[in-house]
Amino acid sequence: MRSLNIHDAKTHLSRLVDRAAQVYLATKGDLREMTRAIITSPEFFSVDAYGALVKTPLDFAISALRATNATIVVAAPVVQALRT
Repeated sequence: MRSLNIHDAKTHLSRLVDRAAQVYLATKGDLREMTRAIITSPEFFSVDAYGALVKTPLDFAISALRATNATIVVAAPVVQALRT
């Protein structure tokens, strides 16, 4: 079920990205207007997309560790940091 939600969210996100790109081009890169287009879009608050592309704190921490090529010798400090 979660993979279906992620697929649906990516489909919605694709449409939203296309519209945001159109706003970017039409306004010559006005970030305020792009933000407005994203936040006021139906996809931003859609039930299908809610939480589908949001990482859990654990997923976020693991991604950060991978992105920084961190070497974890002792996992206890990482686990403790996630608990606080």
